[in-house]
Amino acid sequence: MKRVMTFLLSILFFACSLYPEYNQEITKYFEGIKFEKISIENVNGSINVKSWGKPEIYVFVKKTSRSKAILEKTEVIFDDSGKELRIKVKKRDFWRIFGGSIANVEIIVNTPSPKNLDLSTVN
Repeated sequence: MKRVMTFLLSILFFACSLYPEYNQEITKYFEGIKFEKISIENVNGSINVKSWGKPEIYVFVKKTSRSKAILEKTEVIFDDSGKELRIKVKKRDFWRIFGGSIANVEIIVNTPSPKNLDLSTVN
């Protein structure tokens, strides 16, 4: 029984490793004192904001998906016009309204001082 269970588990782990995982990383820097507010909308993933001692805003985004097509259709939009830095994740696909997949998106932001934050994530 122990051998059968070990064999079945090894087949399961092997089958899971057959599916590739696609990643894309985006790194951006913005002038920190320019913005009074940071607004982030994420659809499938986490948002992590930290304070640091540099005069700039550092943004790191990592998109992950099992499908290259889904990864490419998941878009991260940066809008740094005005006094607000906006980061928004959306899928470039009309049919997303009716469901469908979107890549997992992890957003990390380091900001020089506490800002007015508007953070939104839906999973």
